[in-house]
Formats: sequence, structure tokens, C-alpha cells
Amino acid sequence: MLSLQRSVPAMLPVCAAIAALSPSAFAQEVEGDGDLEALRRAAEQELAADEAPPADEGEALRRSAALETEDETPIYQQLQQAFSAVANRLNSFNPRITVIGDALARLSLGSAELVENPGTPDEVRVDDRMSLREVELDFRADVDAYAKAVFILALEEEGGEYLATVEEGYVTLETLPFGLRAQLGRFRTPFGRMNRLHGHDLPQATEPLALTDIFGEEGYLDNGALLSWLAPVPLELTVGFLQGDNQPVLGTSDLDSPAWLGRAEYFLQISDTIFLSAGASYLYGLNDTPDPADQESHVYGADLLFKWQPNQFRSIVVQGEVYGIKQETPITGDPMWGFGGYAYLQVQPFQRWYLGVRYDWSNFDEHREDREQYAVSGWLSYYTTEFLRFRVGYEHRERESTAGGDPDLDTFFFQLTFVFGSHPVEPFWFNR
Repeated sequence: MLSLQRSVPAMLPVCAAIAALSPSAFAQEVEGDGDLEALRRAAEQELAADEAPPADEGEALRRSAALETEDETPIYQQLQQAFSAVANRLNSFNPRITVIGDALARLSLGSAELVENPGTPDEVRVDDRMSLREVELDFRADVDAYAKAVFILALEEEGGEYLATVEEGYVTLETLPFGLRAQLGRFRTPFGRMNRLHGHDLPQATEPLALTDIFGEEGYLDNGALLSWLAPVPLELTVGFLQGDNQPVLGTSDLDSPAWLGRAEYFLQISDTIFLSAGASYLYGLNDTPDPADQESHVYGADLLFKWQPNQFRSIVVQGEVYGIKQETPITGDPMWGFGGYAYLQVQPFQRWYLGVRYDWSNFDEHREDREQYAVSGWLSYYTTEFLRFRVGYEHRERESTAGGDPDLDTFFFQLTFVFGSHPVEPFWFNR
């Protein structure tokens, strides 16, 4: 114990020298100097007390015994904080790397079949099989004191083969004046809530039917720029200038006729345990080339989220979204309309367990007007840690169209999601 106290002053110059060499020391100079100064003063006081001459031999023995039994936790804590600050400075510009694997097995009851991309060369049956459907490599880092960067490379299974794609790659500028924040690059667009989540981050194993009927199986990813403003009240406004690359809703992929996105989201912290969010989204773009005709697409959305979280062991999440699309067509000249939505309830009864139910409805199946389908599903998720999740579930689905397989389908599914590397970014519904 005495050796630790006497070594503290000697260790302080080492901490200070390492901190001075840190690439981000200029950004945290004031905070770091304050921590080291406080540590230096504490160490000098301990050393001075230790070196003061005792009044007599009995006093020396009493002081020695007191030092041996004294609670030295504060000194340990200060040392730990100092070294943690140094380590964070040295690593702040190194990318945090996370690898995420997501496997899904489906088992259909009876002879029913579920087919993706029906009637195309990419047609594939997705039931009664297990696949590692996606692997993601997630890189995140501070570019400098003004910008952060995210790069996500995805390996996706397509017909038994794996294709490498850039899922996301963007820079975020968070120090703009007037409370503004900009995002530039390729990203999942903030149209509603569920579209922003990657497949492995969904509270369920599959995306809502209404979302995939409009934007496709991958949702809406695009290249462009977003500008967000966090108002003095709990309101965030976002406008997006996008390339418009999302067949069949948008089909220009031309910045001469870009797509525009607008979103407003209101946050309300009702109490320490209750959170409420309501949002509205709008997307406008062309679904045909400017010549010979401009065919417009309008997509509308509204979402609501309620979360009750009394502690890290229990939570309840209720969420729902509705979508609408109006799309002009060159064949008839009349607009094509589609609507859909979903709602789900998820309960966390224990720290590692989540269970829930979801209802889906859409009248835009296979991106065709008046093609109805609905589904009811339930699931149970178990986390060993934030790095490993097991999920089982069941889905009953009914549809009018038979092009994508049988009209009625009952499916059991098993999902395995694993993560290694840096701690993953957790979705909004997860309780930690």
C-alpha cells in the first residue's frame, strides 16, 4: 500500500507526457489538465502525510497500521480515470470495428412456398432452408474534431452466392452553427423509424410488409445529403437532397431530377420512465426519365413510438407506422395508390428476454394496386449478452396474389445474430 502511494507522484509525469502526445489532446486539453492537476495534488498530500515525522514510536505504529487498512479506492479510481483518459485520446482517431453476422432459418408448414423476386432470373425460394443472410463490417471513427465517419460493408446472400455492397458510407458534421447537423454520403434514409434499421437490428426477424411493398426488400437506401435542425423545443426537422435511386418508386438516379425528403419528429419525455415520439415523413421524386414524360412519385408516412423503461431489466415498447404512395404511371396516365402499415407490442419481462407480437397489412403487394396481404407474427428473443442473440418466432401470412408463392403461409423461424469486435450501436428499442 505504501509503495503505491509513493509511486503516484512518479507516475504523474508519465501520464502527462502520454496525454501530451495524444492526437486529440488539443480538443481535450482543459479537461485533461484538470484531471492531472487534481491527481497531482492528491498524491502530494498523501506523500506529505507519509513523510511527516511521528511524535513517538507508538504514533508511528498507529499510522502504519492505519495506512495498511485505509480504503485507498479514491486513489485507484483517480489512476484508472487518468489512464482511461489517455487511452481514449490515443484511440479516438482509430476506427472502431464491429463484425455482425445474421443467420435465419425458415420452416414452412405443409407444402406452402415463399418465393422472393418471382418471375425474374433472381427468383429464389426462401422457406425450408437456413442461410447466413448477411454479414456486416462496421467501421466508425472521428475524422477530426468536427466530423465523424461511418462505413458499413455488407456481404449479402443472393441465390446461394454472396455479393459485397456498400450498405452505408457517410460523414456527419455535428458542429455546425444554429443547432444544425449534416450527413453526406450513402445511408439508410430517415423515412419513418423501421427503414433506418439494418436487418439484424430489427425487433423482429423480418421487415414490415408495407415497407417492403413500397421500397423493396432492402428498404430505402440512397446517396445524397441530409440537413437536420434540433429546435429549442424537443422537435427535429430534417430535409434530404437525394439521388433518387430506388426502383420502382424512384427511377431517375439523376441529380438533375433529384428526390426530396422531409421529416419532422417530436420527442416527449413524459417522465423518467416514459418516452414518446411522433414523426411524419414525405418523399417526392420521379419514377421515369425526364424525357419523354415526368412521372411523379409521392410517398407519405407517419409513425408513433411509446416506450416505458423503469429500469434495465424491464421495458415495454409500442410502435406503429402507416404508409401511403401515389405514383403516376405512363400506361394509363392515372395515378396508382397504395396504403399499408404495421403495429407491434414488445415486452421485456426480464433483463435478457424480449417477446412481442406484430400485425401487418398492405394493399400494395408486389407493388401493385389493390393487392392485399396481411400477417400476424410473434417472437421470443434471448440475449446472452449484447453480442449474442437467439430468436424464435412464428408468422401467419395471407395474400391475394399467388405470384410470390402460395396465398397462405405459416412459417416458423429461428434467428441467430452474433457480434464481435467493438461494442455495437444498439437500436432504440433495446434496453441496456
